[in-house]
Amino acid sequence: MAVVFRRPRLAAELAGRLLHPGVLDEGLRSGLFLSGLRRTGKTTFLLTDLVPELEAQGAVVIYVDLWSDIKVSPATLVYAAVRRMLTDLVTPASTPLARLRRLRGLDLGGLGFRFGFQLEQLGETGGATLAQALTEVVDQARGDVVLIVDEVQQAITTEEGQQLLLALKAARDAINPRP
Repeated sequence: MAVVFRRPRLAAELAGRLLHPGVLDEGLRSGLFLSGLRRTGKTTFLLTDLVPELEAQGAVVIYVDLWSDIKVSPATLVYAAVRRMLTDLVTPASTPLARLRRLRGLDLGGLGFRFGFQLEQLGETGGATLAQALTEVVDQARGDVVLIVDEVQQAITTEEGQQLLLALKAARDAINPRP
């Protein structure tokens, strides 16, 4: 039986600094990077403490682990995770949508989000970019989107992964200057 060392205060502090940065924390809007020796609990902390805290503070959280299937390209894994969350947000009875309704007071009239693009085309030639998709989520959720990419170093191992990193930077640059 595995024992999990919970760190709720650390999670609350990091979530607060990410979602509501003070003057000295503005750099956190570009990202938070956890590093450490393997098997020390970074992923466990993310999944058991930080993600629930971010969600409790009203953020839409998308989590993807690039080591979940090392035979699949990092870009494919990220786009699939984003598509799953967007699918949840267009589904009226989904848990993430119910949470946003409760925390943000969203009134969608019994419907889910509506996007100006086809979810299946996200990241495809002629389809929506990550920047477009995540900007629409921010606008409709009237709040923050946090994309957690666990084992992000996997992305630099392929050309497609490097293009993904550029797409993530473009999405960050499109969203962060906004209020």
